[in-house]
Amino acid sequence: MTASRFRLLLAGILALALALRGAEIRAFPVADESQAVATAILLESTGESVPPAANWPPAIYSLLRGALRAGLALGVHASLGEVQEDFAHGWVRREPGALHLLARAVSLACGVGLVALAGAIGRRLAGPAAGLLAALGVAISPLACAASRYALTDAPHALAASGSVLLALAYLDSGARAACLASGALAGAAFSTKYLGALALLAPIAASLLRRPRSVREVGVPVALAGLGFLAGGFLSAPSLFLHPRPYLDWLGRHADSTGWEWLGFEGEPRGWIYHAARTIPWALGSPLLVGAAAIGLAWGWRNERRRTLVLLAFAIPYYGLVGANRILYARYLLPLVPALCALAGAGLARALPSVLPARLLPRLALAACAAIVFGTAFLGEADRARALRLPDTRRLAMEWMEANLPAGTRVLTAVPVYVPGGELLPDFAYPPAEAGRYAWKNLAHRLEPRLLLDFAAASREAEVYVWTGFVDPLLEARSDPDYAAFAEALAAAPLLASFDPGGRPDGRIPREERSGLGVAGRSCALAGPAIRIYRLGPG
Repeated sequence: MTASRFRLLLAGILALALALRGAEIRAFPVADESQAVATAILLESTGESVPPAANWPPAIYSLLRGALRAGLALGVHASLGEVQEDFAHGWVRREPGALHLLARAVSLACGVGLVALAGAIGRRLAGPAAGLLAALGVAISPLACAASRYALTDAPHALAASGSVLLALAYLDSGARAACLASGALAGAAFSTKYLGALALLAPIAASLLRRPRSVREVGVPVALAGLGFLAGGFLSAPSLFLHPRPYLDWLGRHADSTGWEWLGFEGEPRGWIYHAARTIPWALGSPLLVGAAAIGLAWGWRNERRRTLVLLAFAIPYYGLVGANRILYARYLLPLVPALCALAGAGLARALPSVLPARLLPRLALAACAAIVFGTAFLGEADRARALRLPDTRRLAMEWMEANLPAGTRVLTAVPVYVPGGELLPDFAYPPAEAGRYAWKNLAHRLEPRLLLDFAAASREAEVYVWTGFVDPLLEARSDPDYAAFAEALAAAPLLASFDPGGRPDGRIPREERSGLGVAGRSCALAGPAIRIYRLGPG
C-alpha cells in the first residue's frame, strides 16, 4: 500500500470518527463533567491555580480554561460572567449549546487524535493494513466514542499515553534520542492528566533496553532523557501539581484507602483483573471477535515483531495490573489500552489471519469480509447511539413535567443524592434537572457509601414523591437485597404520576454502571436518557 493511499484511507476513518463523536457530543452532562467544567470556570474567574477539590491532576483545567478563553476571543461569550450564567442556568436544564461545545471540543479533538495515533501504532507494529484496521477499531470503539463526548480527563490522558507509546516505538526503530525525550514528555503530560499515565514512561525505558545496548551508557542516557522529558512534560502541563502538591497527595491517600470499596453497581463483582477481561474489554472494543483478533495479533507479534510487541506490553501489562487491583471498575480507566489492543487486533486480521486462510481465497476480499464481520457490530451500535442522542432526553421531559405539576417545596425522594456533595448547582445526571432550590430532596443511599434506608412507610411520611430512574434503581435491584425488594414491591403499588419511557431494548453487553454514561438506555430507543417514573408516596 502506498503512503498516499494510506493517508487517504486514514482520512476517511478520521472523518467517520469525527461524525460519530460530533453527533454524540449532544449527550446529557454527567456529574464528573459538571464538576470539571464548574471548577475550570471558577479557576478562570478567580485566577487560582489549585482547585477546591483536587480529585484529578490539574492539566484538565488548563485545557478547559484554554477552551473558555478561545470562546471569549471568538465572541461565543461576551464575558466570564456570561459563561457563569450559562453554566448555572443552562448546563443541564437546556439542550447542549455553546458552552457544552466549547468544553467538549477538547475531548472531541483528543478522541479523533487517538484514532490517528492508533493507526500509527498499528502501522509500526504490522504495516499499513494493520494500521488502518487499528484506527477503524478505535474510531468505532464504544468506550473511545463515549470518552470523546464529555469534558473529562479520559480522552486527553489516553492521547498523551498513546503518543508516548508511539514515540517509544519510533525510538526503538530509529534510535533518535529526541524521540525518547519526547516519549518521556508525553508520559509526563499523561501523568498530569491522570496519575496512571505515569506508567507510559515504561514504554521508552523498555525501548531503550530492547535496542540491545552494549554499555551502561547506551542504556542510561536514553533512560535519563526519558525521565527528564517526563518531569518537563508533567511540569509544563500542570505546574500546580509540582508547586502545590499537598492537596493532590491528600486526595491520592484517600483514594488509595478506597481500593477495597464495592461501589454501587459493582457489588459482588470480582476484582478488576477478572471483571475487565470478562466484561469491559469485549464491550470497549465493540465485539468479542475483536478481542479474539487481538489475541491472535499478540501471538503473531510475539513471534514476528517481538521487540515492538514488548514495548506495547511494557505499558499495557503494568497499567492493566494497577487498574485491575481494586473494585472501582469503571470502563473509562481502560481507555489508554484501546489503541494498543486495536493495533494487535489489526495485526491479527491483516497479518496473522491471511496466513492461515486457504490459498484460493483472495487475500484482500477475505480481509475485507473479516473486517466487516468484526467491526460491523460496533459500528451499528455507535451509529444507533449517535442517532438516539440527537433525540429529546427523558430527563428534561420529566423536568418539565415536574415543574408544571409539582408545587415548589414538594419533598422528593430518590435512590442516590440528586446533587453532587458541595455543589448544589450540579444535579446528579441520572435525574431530572429541576431548578435548584425548588424542591426538598431526600435520598435512600449515597453512591460512594451505600447505606440504605428502605422502610417504605417511613419514606412515605418523609417524602411525597419518589423519582425512579433507569440509570440508578436497577443497580439497587441487582443487589438482591431483601429490604430493597420489599421497598420496590411497595413502590410498584404506589400511584404512578408520570412515566417517561425511552423505548428500545436493553443491551446486555454493556456493563451495568456504564449505561448511564452512554446517555442512551439501549438499542433502537425513541428518546435519549433513562426510563423515569414518578410515584406518589404520600399526601402532599
